[in-house]
Amino acid sequence: MKRRNLFVLIVVAVMAVSFLAGIAQAQDKPATPAQAKELHHKALAFFKEVGCEKALVEFNNLKSPYNASYSNAYITTSDFNGIATSNGRYAYIVGKNLISLKDADGKPFLKNGLDAIQKNNKASLEYKWQDPKTKQLSTRTLFGETVDCDARGKLSLSVTYEGKM
Repeated sequence: MKRRNLFVLIVVAVMAVSFLAGIAQAQDKPATPAQAKELHHKALAFFKEVGCEKALVEFNNLKSPYNASYSNAYITTSDFNGIATSNGRYAYIVGKNLISLKDADGKPFLKNGLDAIQKNNKASLEYKWQDPKTKQLSTRTLFGETVDCDARGKLSLSVTYEGKM
């Protein structure tokens, strides 16, 4: 009996290590521009399938497949006043008004992106971002689309891609 328990324990441990290694590997995997756009399409389909509130909970989950599948792409949503309603990397900004947030060139990239999305129902916008920790400058792309969020009104559902699309 003890042998069997030891065998089961070993099998469970191996499975757990394999699972955790798979998660870590996925988080280290960068998305291509095509994969980032596909992530956006999947997030839109999920939003339409489950509705606004359930989708926002999922998009705020840092371990969600919409945020943890790639190291350089994640989902964000905001209203058209610039209030963040979800962020797949930086949960602490949810509820904050980011409309005046500027890129490394001093351009109000979020306002510009939201204006373009609101006008055309979808838009893609590149901006320069300086990582606050490493101080390195990189190009990012915001690819967003208008969605209807019931009582909240219209939102922008976007993928933030750390790179050029």
